[in-house]
Amino acid sequence: MKKRLLSGLLAVLLLIPTLGLFSGCSSQSDLTYDLAGEPATLDPQSANDPYAFTVINEIFEGLTKVQEDGSIGLGVAESYRVSDDQLTYTFTLRDGLHWSNGYSCTANDFVFAFQRLLNPRTKSQTAHNFYCIKNATAVAEGTLEVDQLGVYANSDTELVIELESPNAFLLELLSTAPAMPCNEQFFNETRGEYGLKGAALISNSAYQADRWIVGSYIKLIPNQRYYDQDQIHLNSMVFWLCYSDTPAEGETQSEILTRFYDGDSVAYTCSGKPDEGLFDSSYTLTTHDNTVWGLTFNQRSTDSVKQQILNNQDFRLAIANCFDRSRYQDLLPEYLTVTDTIIPPGVSIDGSSYRDQTGDMTVYGLNSDSAKSHYQAMLNATGVQQVTGLSVLIAENDSVNNEQYFGYLSQVIQRELNLFLTVETVDQSEFDSRLANGNYDLAIVSLEADFDHPISILEDFQTGSAENNTGYSDSTLDSYLDQLYRGSDGEVGLCKLAEQHLLDSGIFLPLYYQTSYLAVDKSVSGVFLNPQNGAVDFRYARF
Repeated sequence: MKKRLLSGLLAVLLLIPTLGLFSGCSSQSDLTYDLAGEPATLDPQSANDPYAFTVINEIFEGLTKVQEDGSIGLGVAESYRVSDDQLTYTFTLRDGLHWSNGYSCTANDFVFAFQRLLNPRTKSQTAHNFYCIKNATAVAEGTLEVDQLGVYANSDTELVIELESPNAFLLELLSTAPAMPCNEQFFNETRGEYGLKGAALISNSAYQADRWIVGSYIKLIPNQRYYDQDQIHLNSMVFWLCYSDTPAEGETQSEILTRFYDGDSVAYTCSGKPDEGLFDSSYTLTTHDNTVWGLTFNQRSTDSVKQQILNNQDFRLAIANCFDRSRYQDLLPEYLTVTDTIIPPGVSIDGSSYRDQTGDMTVYGLNSDSAKSHYQAMLNATGVQQVTGLSVLIAENDSVNNEQYFGYLSQVIQRELNLFLTVETVDQSEFDSRLANGNYDLAIVSLEADFDHPISILEDFQTGSAENNTGYSDSTLDSYLDQLYRGSDGEVGLCKLAEQHLLDSGIFLPLYYQTSYLAVDKSVSGVFLNPQNGAVDFRYARF
């Protein structure tokens, strides 16, 4: 999340008297918040950045929605039923739904939205989350037309979603941005500018876009056609767009923090070291622990010798048994917590932390004899006499010094196995590209829960998953995940089996959890980090 500072902020502030904007806490019905970057688009089917998700959370409502306590409840759907085979979901929409421009909001708006999402021409980076829908993969690959997608309307108020296989997490997915409705008539009227400016947006939620001044601010006002007017507590929301053309990340955060302290913004988020002032009694400070960092191994190397080594479980466990985490534990800042398990403590099942429910697990740390034994087993199995030329790919990161921390582990690996791993540090863009293309040997990556359930991380290693950048494939893990998708009994136990299987495979060696922080002025309630996308959510905000 690259943060930029609005270089012309003073010029924008001069416009305040004519715009009727207010400081974050000076009015009891007008709210302001600093976005650390400008949304690339507010088209829910195309958006893929946290700045966009923050705004989309306020102006669109799906069949389901995140409630104030973080749980999933019904949105524009008033009820639903599921077939006995769990493959067909039928939703009944509320009567009399309207968009902010007066158009009716119907089941057909969801049909069009999903067709757009899966249409390869849309190039959505989030479409893969909905490959569970019948024919979705074929539509996304261009081998079937969009009208063959398993989403259709029986009437204006009845929507049917058919699945390829059961997915017990469909209701969570339907609360996320890609599943928001899209009115086809209005979309066509925008002539290719849908979601790119305020005039090319309509809302079916509590607030609607009033103005979007590129490079300055986005202003939302109440949607008078929203079905539940009791949920509207504000006269306006103003999102200041804070960025610049220079990579002054530290200055950006400093200025945003100052504006928060000055009362010009009601909330502040950070994923690095929290400023001491955030612990003041004037603010409510909450933490969000849903990210884990670890070392992973490329399973699709084009180098035949490297492939033999990296795909060998004994090699991966040899490295795992060199993980002397005490070497870097005391160096970690307070927002990083050393770990030997995969699922972070902020991820829950039925409202309780998954970590608190699992009990003991078999974990891997420094064990010299095991490391040497596994390494020799790999040499015997592959016929390789000496392992050379392997490198660890690391992305530049101002908040997490992965290169330094791994350096201490690298020394142990060299001592125990006589194996030298070089480190290659690249910028985030190159890192993402090489990870996606399989152009690496080992890499330090972060896994973040896309929604509040362990499977949102576990499925990153599912065979064929679009999020599976390692190329890892294991039928046992796939079986555990399939049982979870089917809603089988023993949910916590199945997640624990899947996590343990990943640990035993050595495909992901956990290093540390990362904590993000949300500080909110105590004059405001109803502001939280959306567990489905990690963005700040203001839909229930009130003074």
